[in-house]
Amino acid sequence: MNYHIKEGDDRIVALTPSGVAICGAYRPEGHDYWSLYVTKLITDSTGLAVPPHREHFWGRQGHVVAKAWVELIAALYMNSNRQVVGGVA
Repeated sequence: MNYHIKEGDDRIVALTPSGVAICGAYRPEGHDYWSLYVTKLITDSTGLAVPPHREHFWGRQGHVVAKAWVELIAALYMNSNRQVVGGVA
């Protein structure tokens, strides 16, 4: 795992080894859902003009589900980036 997770009560962010945000999730103040987002780093590397819609995760397990998605997106990004840098892609 070449990324790390910075996690608080209402925010989760996946960061590259150099500290650049990959993606994250947050719980808006006063609400019981989590919103997942990707950063410009992801949209630039995928060629998307704008990020896809934000995904919402509801209920008590929202934090757990949001963190799992943040970790999945970060791992996929880091793996694809490693392959391109290594000349495999």
